[in-house]
Amino acid sequence: CPSDRLANQVALSRHFDPCVHGWAHTNHEPASAKRAELGSGRALDDVVADVALGRERLQVLFGEHLMPVLVPPWNRMRDDLVPRLAEAGIEGFSTFTHKLIAADMQANTHVDLMDWRASTGKPADTVLGELAEALAVSRRNGFYEIGVLSHHLVHDRQAWDTVARLVSLEAV
Repeated sequence: CPSDRLANQVALSRHFDPCVHGWAHTNHEPASAKRAELGSGRALDDVVADVALGRERLQVLFGEHLMPVLVPPWNRMRDDLVPRLAEAGIEGFSTFTHKLIAADMQANTHVDLMDWRASTGKPADTVLGELAEALAVSRRNGFYEIGVLSHHLVHDRQAWDTVARLVSLEAV
């Protein structure tokens, strides 16, 4: 089973900390709305149940390596899910926004390495500019961590070159 092989590889390496990514990566929103598995397109109880199912399945696969953190499909979820995450065994979450709704349990991403309209990775200079802007917003809003969103399964040469440049930068 591919998922068992993945779990075995993760167990051999401490470089990976799997997180919960929903249940089925299925959009439940109307065609006029942005895609979301954990959005307002269905009952909150059903959303909580799916998050719990996802965590339980991953707990079987990854055991102690699984982080009790939700990284929702399409990087979005309904705000009223946050107070109920503990019911699903989730202690933290990450979405793609500067909006903080639960700072004590939220660590978001703010810069995407991919240009989805062009279906290609963004050049490093573009990503560095977006990081500078995200840092400026963070400073204006009272400082919070800045995250970079990757999509390793669809990275092209440009995206990997940008990753290489980012990880080679020294702190100033």
